[in-house]
Amino acid sequence: MVAKGTNRIVTIKTGKEPTTRDTLENPAEP
Repeated sequence: MVAKGTNRIVTIKTGKEPTTRDTLENPAEP
């Protein structure tokens, strides 16, 4: 569940469509 919320934030900041794997590897990606 946490991964989904983080995934959305990362997608908005990076403008990309990161998968769950990217979120787990880079949860605090700028």
